Amino acid sequence: MKLSAKAAIMEELRLLCQCGVGLEAIASPFCDAVRRLTGADAAALFWHDERGIVGFCHDRAPDELRELFIGRFEELFASPADDAMHDWLLNAPETIGACLNVPPRFFTSANFKMLIEPCGHHWPFDCRVVIDGATRATLFLYNPLDRPFDASYIALLCPVQGLMRRAIVRRNADARWQAEPAAGGTLITDASGRRIVAIAPAVQTLFARCQMRLIDKSIVGATVRAPAFVLALAQQLDRSEPACLHFGVLGGQVAATAEPMLPADGEARLIAVHVGFERSVEVGCVERLLALPLTPLQREIGLHAMLGGSRADCPAHFGISDEAFKKHLKSLYKATGTERWSDLCAGAAGAPAATRPLRRGSAA
Repeated sequence: MKLSAKAAIMEELRLLCQCGVGLEAIASPFCDAVRRLTGADAAALFWHDERGIVGFCHDRAPDELRELFIGRFEELFASPADDAMHDWLLNAPETIGACLNVPPRFFTSANFKMLIEPCGHHWPFDCRVVIDGATRATLFLYNPLDRPFDASYIALLCPVQGLMRRAIVRRNADARWQAEPAAGGTLITDASGRRIVAIAPAVQTLFARCQMRLIDKSIVGATVRAPAFVLALAQQLDRSEPACLHFGVLGGQVAATAEPMLPADGEARLIAVHVGFERSVEVGCVERLLALPLTPLQREIGLHAMLGGSRADCPAHFGISDEAFKKHLKSLYKATGTERWSDLCAGAAGAPAATRPLRRGSAA
């Protein structure tokens, strides 16, 4: 790949990772860009908490394999061979390229037999982000048998690792989110928030889409036991607090609120939980700007405008003269089909209009 092409993809990754919305919301375009950067056949991104994997994105796996990994993880991917491989990787001294010396037992693991080999892949290459002694994310590249990885990929992924770390650590509490219409609905639980009494089909669909079985491993089979975040909402209601939570999932975040339902005489108290899916305004802006014929600086200016930045601040903010700024702005207007700074601020370039900032809560 030419240097200019690599630089363009690194710019794409940098813009995505500086959105301040974590890895979950950018996972799909991130994997696509890394695959193009490295020339690998596929890329997958896993993010972790203290309990293990809580979400993943695989840019080339068919839907049935993704569902297998999510819906039957504990049954199929927790064998001794898989557990041993997981422990080996997490304890490897290398955070990039440990799989260059992958032990033979890897090729007998369920992960290899059921997720990697069926996609036509054989060789993995890894890049982990470790924060405060714990692995928070792992990027895997995959290639077929005739294309093994080599040590040159270590240098290639070093800057990518730094960007992953930035995406995890530098979250923006004032990041903006936009609700996706018709994504989600309402579920009803008992007063404890532990048992589901009724659930809308759209919520079941949303839980599957958001990989809720990986986020909350107590969910098995049909969703009859409420996810842990519902219990957290019920506890907020018990404390007479506003019951509202937001947590990152593949492609965005889940927004959940709860309210008590007034029982009829003699009926037990119930809780109504409203669940929706939201996409990042920042990521939407970046994706639209990347699709336009702009220079890196012009994209930065466009993003500054779309996110509500001041036009007057730009020369000092970007370290350019007033005259240079006007030239860049003219090119930006032409590429976006706009005429004024206010058009960019309003999302007239195709980016979603600004919504109120939502502070991220904890799913408990």
